[in-house]
Amino acid sequence: MALCDSQAGLRRAPALQISDDTAFNVEDEIMEELEKYGPRPERASEAEDATADLFRIFAFYIKDIKKEPTVRCIQALLGELQRIDQYLASRGRRFLAGDEPSHIDCVVLPRLHSIRIAAKALKEFDIPTEYSSLWAYMKNGYGLKSFTTSCPSDQVLSSILLIEKDINR
Repeated sequence: MALCDSQAGLRRAPALQISDDTAFNVEDEIMEELEKYGPRPERASEAEDATADLFRIFAFYIKDIKKEPTVRCIQALLGELQRIDQYLASRGRRFLAGDEPSHIDCVVLPRLHSIRIAAKALKEFDIPTEYSSLWAYMKNGYGLKSFTTSCPSDQVLSSILLIEKDINR
């Protein structure tokens, strides 16, 4: 297995060559291929189902043009967060698909981080503390150096959101 081998005709980074006749240069295909070689996610599709609507519902909530979000928007967001909390509680794992982070966690943890910060900064909304499995999951994410060094700090994200809010008034 080689990464970005120009002799194989893979001139675009990132690239992955598995054998003489098997190569990938599309990011999603590379991720799918690499997951075959790492620890097998136990329930990746179930985790994807449990989190599928999170960002769509959050975007609907945050874009609600009224200063005070409608009850329907709040209930929808709480319902999605509760669904993830229940999924995590029923699995008893540190991450969505197992005890080690997987691709789905690389998607969901940054979204939850953004939701936690943006909902507070823009709508005075806090993720309920009774969603203990969700909070434990986020704590596990914040315990990963790769996550904490790649996501913006609370202060930076809040500042950006508040500036955008002032601009859009």
